[in-house]
Amino acid sequence: DPAIASAFLHEPLRGKAAFLVLSCLELLLGDACKKLQVAKPEQYSFDLPVLVGSVLALQLQLGQHAAFVEAVVTEPDYSDEGMRGGGSMATAEGRHVGKARGWLS
Repeated sequence: DPAIASAFLHEPLRGKAAFLVLSCLELLLGDACKKLQVAKPEQYSFDLPVLVGSVLALQLQLGQHAAFVEAVVTEPDYSDEGMRGGGSMATAEGRHVGKARGWLS
């Protein structure tokens, strides 16, 4: 929803949303999460590709706006490598981004 997205394009939420996207991608795509074993993932709704897809859907929705892109690339935690990792996951698991988009809209 464009009205909801617009709330995340102004401070203080713009910087916090940029940090959230970067932090979640780093956590979900990092080594620690790759080794994580969840005994009953369905009980906790833990589906790694869907979780990453949700974060990427948010990033794609807000990334259409220059103000958000600027906030992301000026974050101290920003790295091209991290963004490539998220992009690879989106390409490999595109159906999960689609699921997430349906959930976000």
